[in-house]
Amino acid sequence: MLTQSDMGIVKNMIGGLFGKMGLGVIIVLITLYMYVQASFVFGEFAEIAKGIMLTYIVLGITVLTITGARLRIFSASPAEFIWFTAGMIITFILVSILPKSIGTATLASFELQGIGFGFLWAFVKSFWEEVIFRGALVNISTGIFAPLAIGSNLLFGAFHFGIMGVTFWGVIILVVLGIAWTFMARRWGLMSAVGSHFGYNMWALGLI
Repeated sequence: MLTQSDMGIVKNMIGGLFGKMGLGVIIVLITLYMYVQASFVFGEFAEIAKGIMLTYIVLGITVLTITGARLRIFSASPAEFIWFTAGMIITFILVSILPKSIGTATLASFELQGIGFGFLWAFVKSFWEEVIFRGALVNISTGIFAPLAIGSNLLFGAFHFGIMGVTFWGVIILVVLGIAWTFMARRWGLMSAVGSHFGYNMWALGLI
């Protein structure tokens, strides 16, 4: 039998996932679609991609459950979509002047069947990683250099090193970016960090 406390946790999690605009539902459905159709979407890398997507879903729901956070990303307002767009465009312009040799994409890019799936993958990655590594920090961290924030961004780098095969220097870049995205999430909302992350992913995956 679920206790009242358990029911409260479930209610908070569902409330976060099914926000006013249903953004969480859309992302979950896209992720599940790409998981089910992994052989078509990712070709020979299907099993690796499925493992990553499953990790995203499990860790994302775990963060929501533990923190009980109704993340604003799941019920984003029009203003937050403006921050998303601004973060995406500004970040893409900034990183587009950098040489591709310092990019961090390895197993992150795979062999996607069509550019449309490439954009979906870039967005799914940015969404889940911001929820997992920055989402809870928006509410419970005291600053971008607080131990919890630093620890979370180090885990962000380690995640890419261990699961996606990013190089050591790639990890350093991602940790620095993670600190910047933590600042953005706390200052302008998590959608701004997702947009910036999405802009970076589009460049790193060679989509634009």
